[in-house]
Amino acid sequence: MKRIVIAALAASLAACGGGDSSPRSPATLSGVASKGLVLNGTVTVEELAADGTVARTLGTTYTNATTGAYSFTLPNTYRGGPIRLRVGPRTGATSEMVCDVAGGCANPAGGTFAFGAHMPLSASFDMQAIIPAAPAGSEVKAAITPLTHMATARALNAATVDRDAVLNALSEINQMVGLDVLAVAPVNPVSVASDATEEQRVYAAFLAGIGEIANNRAEAGFGARLDAALGVLASSFEDGQLVSGSDGISAGDIVTAVNNQGNSIPALDTATLALITSGINAAISSGTYNPEPALAATRGVVAEARALVDDARTFAGSFDGLQQPAMAFSEEMDAAGMLTDERFTTLFTRLGEAMAGLDAAIAASEDFGAVGTSVSSNGYTFSIPAVSGSTPVRLTIRDNNGSDGVTVNLSLNTGISATAWATQLAAAEGAPFDIGSPDATFSGTIHTPQAKIDFTNVALSIGPMASTTGAGPDRIDTLSFKGTLALTDRVNGVSFSGTGEFDSVERPAGVPASEGVAVTPSKLLLKGTFAGLRRSFTGEVSATINNAATLNPTVDESADNFANATIAASFMATFPNFGTSGVSLTFNRTGFEAGNARLLLNRSGRVFTLTVANEGAAPTITLQNPAGIKLQLTQTAGDAWEGHLVASNSNRLIGEITTGEDGLTLVRYEDGTFETLM
Repeated sequence: MKRIVIAALAASLAACGGGDSSPRSPATLSGVASKGLVLNGTVTVEELAADGTVARTLGTTYTNATTGAYSFTLPNTYRGGPIRLRVGPRTGATSEMVCDVAGGCANPAGGTFAFGAHMPLSASFDMQAIIPAAPAGSEVKAAITPLTHMATARALNAATVDRDAVLNALSEINQMVGLDVLAVAPVNPVSVASDATEEQRVYAAFLAGIGEIANNRAEAGFGARLDAALGVLASSFEDGQLVSGSDGISAGDIVTAVNNQGNSIPALDTATLALITSGINAAISSGTYNPEPALAATRGVVAEARALVDDARTFAGSFDGLQQPAMAFSEEMDAAGMLTDERFTTLFTRLGEAMAGLDAAIAASEDFGAVGTSVSSNGYTFSIPAVSGSTPVRLTIRDNNGSDGVTVNLSLNTGISATAWATQLAAAEGAPFDIGSPDATFSGTIHTPQAKIDFTNVALSIGPMASTTGAGPDRIDTLSFKGTLALTDRVNGVSFSGTGEFDSVERPAGVPASEGVAVTPSKLLLKGTFAGLRRSFTGEVSATINNAATLNPTVDESADNFANATIAASFMATFPNFGTSGVSLTFNRTGFEAGNARLLLNRSGRVFTLTVANEGAAPTITLQNPAGIKLQLTQTAGDAWEGHLVASNSNRLIGEITTGEDGLTLVRYEDGTFETLM
């Protein structure tokens, strides 16, 4: 699919050439208030004067006590100016915030609120958002978060607080985080839905990172610390830049904290997040981070839409310059393919089989287990060198004959002292036998003539463990590892060196074990350097089987039993006419013969998102820029396409796209102008 979906973009673009005044209903504002989620809080809606003061208070509403969402219909007293939204505690009620910081949030009474716990909202809490205007009849999405709080401070620092000042301020923050901070609703990282977008996950990671920064302050309790941190964020960014040393919070501080939270909360740890934070780091010059607004930010949505169409032409031209659009990323996708190539999955499986063989050997043998003994079982030889006292027990694992072409040569450091090991052996019948502690590591190689994996002090977790009675479990139900790896494709000359992770889940009830291994791989991740390709690169590739817990890997795939998988890669790449960009590329298999692809480019701090889907009767393409303008295309027949341009924060239709009988695809904008798509 990797060559088909990207080719669809070029095929669709390269084949193409170059206000109602009637009364409408009032505008509606809606969104979510989150740092963690702000529950049962008061949202105050204010229209601002040109000097930034409150011209009039338009009313109040409340955030949902479960979701943090709010909605507000503007009254007829609204006069069309910029609007500020402020969320704070609700009078006469209990207002709370969900702790979204991995490791917990400081409790003023001592200790911490656990990740996911509800905390009282401080009496002085005041988090803000700002929107340029809300035309009658519009539905404006407006999240209220620390990022919109920064944009508000930036807009209010302008000489004149008008539409342009607000749009520029929002655009600067959007360029920083690669998403529309008003339109995107950040997820609650405590419970992330499977259909949450990467933008929602990235947004949540930034909020959790800001929570970590707040949590590291000295005030009493998280509420007071967050209040102080919001103030520092606002004052730091009111001039449109973050300066290390002179400002209270630097861009580097934010990146470090965001990456920490992403690494600690698996649902937020995406290749897109890594790409965006690396882009911020790359843009820091002499300690200063100064994001610039998009050139079209203040020219209105039609100008933003035209700018996006220009970007679409640039993308198509860049890919065309690489002869085959899909070839732009074939090297990186071939590297990602190492994770699912049978030559390597066979070797990973043999690691599990070896551990299951060790498990069975201890359970079945009365003689094996004491230090200084060895036994052959299931085609392997297991040896325990003689040690005593507090010295950790080590085991060596060798394949006896390699009859299937696989050679195993491993050393397992159990992390269990010789004394504790002997105590387990002497335990009463039926007691479990632990062959690896939380400190267990292994090193060595597993290889065939076609492929090889080298492990160096890799942390290992396996279970359940054997029983000294011989009546214990006869299968491995959990297996995971993380550490330094080297993979070598001996056929194609491709290699990897860096760190890797492997996770698995227990197979569904009724699905048999394979050679004592009853797990299905759920995630493989490699971070490091890939060499031997047409061009080498340093980056990250991963493969995730989303339905591993219900998949039956022992039978052929079908429409009812297929691997719902995601393959992703992030790296740096250079394109003709486009320059060097950070790239995040994701392929999702959502059906037996269906899926979609997502491309994210980070160029000079501006993040563009391309999605190509082939899940229904007609392929669709979506391209979105940081301003929240979407270009959506659907192939109707042959080379004909139809679609539209919309503003994601208001669902406003900006333009329509159609292919005429002459084969030209035209973009007709809401102001009556038009142009060819290519």
